[in-house]
Amino acid sequence: ADALFDDKLNVSDQIDAYSKTQDDALLLLKADKTQLADYVDLTSTQTITGQKQFNSNITAASFTKSGADNTVVLLGAGGTKPLSEFSSGSVDDSNYVKKTGQTLQVIKGYLRKSLEDLDGDEPSEEDEDYITKGEVANQYVGIWGNQQIIGTKSFYDNVTANGFIKKNGTNQQVLLANGTTKPLSEFGGGSVDDSNYVKKTGQELQIIHGVLRKDDEELSVSEYDEDYLTRGDIYNTFVSSYDNQSIYGTKTFNSNVNAAGFAKTGKDDTSVLLAGGGDTLISSLGGAQMEDITDKIRDWNMSISPLYKKLSRLGSLYLLFLQVKPLAQFNAGINPKICEFGTASEVISPTGTSSQPFYINFTPPTGTNYTVHIVNRNLLMNQDTIWGTDQAVVITTFWIL
Repeated sequence: ADALFDDKLNVSDQIDAYSKTQDDALLLLKADKTQLADYVDLTSTQTITGQKQFNSNITAASFTKSGADNTVVLLGAGGTKPLSEFSSGSVDDSNYVKKTGQTLQVIKGYLRKSLEDLDGDEPSEEDEDYITKGEVANQYVGIWGNQQIIGTKSFYDNVTANGFIKKNGTNQQVLLANGTTKPLSEFGGGSVDDSNYVKKTGQELQIIHGVLRKDDEELSVSEYDEDYLTRGDIYNTFVSSYDNQSIYGTKTFNSNVNAAGFAKTGKDDTSVLLAGGGDTLISSLGGAQMEDITDKIRDWNMSISPLYKKLSRLGSLYLLFLQVKPLAQFNAGINPKICEFGTASEVISPTGTSSQPFYINFTPPTGTNYTVHIVNRNLLMNQDTIWGTDQAVVITTFWIL
C-alpha cells in the first residue's frame, strides 16, 4: 500500500498530460515519415514541380528565374526582357510629358487638378476662362522685356519710373501735364512771370502785400508793432558787429574797451590822448619827440607771425603794440618766446629774471587762458590751453626805464 501511495501522481502534474482517449486519437493520426516527403518544410532546400498560386504578397531576399542571369529583368506575366532594350532608347515615351529637354509639348486633352473644381462642367477650347500663352504675350503688358503699347492707357494712381520719354522728343524740351512739350528756350528767355514771387537773391527790396507768419496759430504782425523793427531801422539806428559806421552822440562803456587802436578825429601820431577825453601834443611833454623804434624788435619766433607791430619811445617811456598769431599750433604748456627787445648792450626793455616777471595786460582769444610777460628782454607767452593758428593775440603795454 505504501508503494502505491508513493507512485500516486500529484493532481497538479496531470494538467499538461493527455487522457487515454486523446492518446489513441493521436496514434491514429500519426503518419508515416515517407508520406511527408511531398510537402514543403521550413528548413530544407527543395525543388517544387508544378504551379503554386499565392493570394498574398511574397517577400524574399531575391527572385531568380531558372536559366536566366542578371542581363534580363523579370516581367509581370513571368517573362523576361533584356536590360539592353531599356538603355538603347527603344522604350516608347511619346505619350508622356517630359519634365526637361523639350520646351513645347502638345497635350491632346486638358490638365486639371480634380473634377471637383469643374462643378460637373467639362472645359472647352472656346471657354473664355482660358487664354493661350500667345494671346498673353501679344495682347497684354508684361512686367519684363521691351514692348510697344498701341492705344491710350489711363492710370488712376501715380506712375513712378526712371524717366519719361515722349516719342520723337528731345532733351531740349520739357513734358507738360497735357502730354505736349515746350522748348527749354522759352523758360530761359524770361517769359516766366515771377512778379508774384519773392526772390531769394538779386533783389534787395521786395514789397509783400500781406503778412508773413510762421503758421495759422501765430498772431498777425503789424508793420507798426513796436516789438518789430525793419532792416532799415537796424542799419541806421544800431551799431553792427561788422562794417564801418559813424556813431553820433556819446556812448558810455562801463567795462574796458579793447581795440586794435584808438584814434581821435583830426589828430595824428604827434598827439597823445588824455584820460579826460582831451589830447595834447607830444612835443608839449617836456620837449621830447616820439621816436619809432619798431626795428629794435628782433629775434622773432619763426613759428609766430606778427600781423602788426609798433614800438615807440618818448624819452624814457616805451609804448608797445603787437598783434601776433601762431603759424603752427602750440600745445598747452609750451610757453613760446615771441620776440626780443634790443640787445645786451642796448637795453630798451625790462631786464628782470624769470623769478621777477614783468606782467602785461593783453587781449587773449575767448575761451583761452594766456599770460604774457617780459623776462630778460624776451617777450614770453604762458598758455595753459592750446594756442591755435586761428587765434590772434593783441598785446598793448608800456614801460619806463
